[in-house]
Amino acid sequence: MAAAPGERRHRGRAALPQAVVAAALVAWLSAGWGLFPPVSMLPAGEPAWSRPDLLALPVLTLALPIAAYGAALLRGAIGDVVTRPYVRDAELRGLPPATIVLRYVLPMIAAPATRLLAVTLGGLVAGTAVAETLFGLAGLGELLVTAISTRDVPVVQSVALLAAAVVVAGLTAADAAAPGRRRETARP
Repeated sequence: MAAAPGERRHRGRAALPQAVVAAALVAWLSAGWGLFPPVSMLPAGEPAWSRPDLLALPVLTLALPIAAYGAALLRGAIGDVVTRPYVRDAELRGLPPATIVLRYVLPMIAAPATRLLAVTLGGLVAGTAVAETLFGLAGLGELLVTAISTRDVPVVQSVALLAAAVVVAGLTAADAAAPGRRRETARP
């Protein structure tokens, strides 16, 4: 079936598991270019921020899939906003692109971006176990995996509650940031 003129056909997208992203990053940035150490073993008693080179691969492993997912979801919202008449009018008036983005586009995508951030941060709270295991880091993901393997139900519930609280707080903030939202006042 041919796409109509002006329409783009959407190809199926496949998600890459964190283990595959981590392996590709280690092969490319560590083994290939030698930019970062392949294992992120922090020295005992040393804070994580003292060695940012050890944290680069785990952070990229977590951030790249989320960024790709977020870009795919926000693409439609951004495409909708940039075709609005007030954005076209700002372009015709000769405003710089940065001003158009800051003044007209970003406020309109603030709510969807905040919702996306809330959902992905909630998943990130509980979903760091793979990256922590692959790179030898201790954190909330490792705690969750250990609690599941030892059947420590209160710890599993606490981590799940933390993830849910992050999502609810973020979605509440997104609803508050929604443009054009009118607060109804009670009438007698």
